[in-house]
Amino acid sequence: MGTERTARGRGGGAEPRGRWEGLWQTATSRRTLTGMGLVLVAALLLGAGVVAYRLYAARQELRAQALLGEALTKAESVTEALQGGKPGDLKPEAAQEVLGALQKVREEYPRSQAAGLALLQVGHLQYRLRRYAEAARTYEVYLGEYPRGPFVFWAAMGQGYSLEGQEEWERAARVYEAAAERHGGTPLAAEALMGVGRCYEALSRPREAQAIYAEIVKKYPDTVWGSLAERRLAFLEAS
Repeated sequence: MGTERTARGRGGGAEPRGRWEGLWQTATSRRTLTGMGLVLVAALLLGAGVVAYRLYAARQELRAQALLGEALTKAESVTEALQGGKPGDLKPEAAQEVLGALQKVREEYPRSQAAGLALLQVGHLQYRLRRYAEAARTYEVYLGEYPRGPFVFWAAMGQGYSLEGQEEWERAARVYEAAAERHGGTPLAAEALMGVGRCYEALSRPREAQAIYAEIVKKYPDTVWGSLAERRLAFLEAS
């Protein structure tokens, strides 16, 4: 009898233990599956959010491009007027309307690619209107906001030309030098170096100008800038 009780006691202890182990494994498996499910849901929500944002950004870009197109259409009439006369012949309100339309693109869609192009166009128009100080500041803003933008070179050249318009030859030369260094080995660098040489001539530093023109002729002989530099070099040597 005692032996029977002992066996039953042992068997009775083993049976609950096995039952609890099974329940624990089941609970653990459920928690694991629940955790995996939550991760999957979070990933799906994140993916949906990314897609939604991209769609939103694409729609915003299309709207910005459309608004920029309207502004550029208005700018065409101003450009035609400037080609046939002087900035003073243009009605101030006409120029201001175009500038306002371009600024509107930046104000309503500041993160769009169209905003950068609109800013560049503002600088171009200000330069054509001979508002050189304003144009120089606008180009500087572009270079600060879009240091790796697609129009960095043209903004730098615009800033250089605007500084030349104010007869700030030293500053203009530094701007051109930076542009030439950034685009070294390309025809863009040759154009920028021509600006450096031009500023040295304006500063009555012919030897430095000659050195720049000689560099252009040597490095970029088969470009229009190489031909122009060769002419300037011959002129200075004959002077």
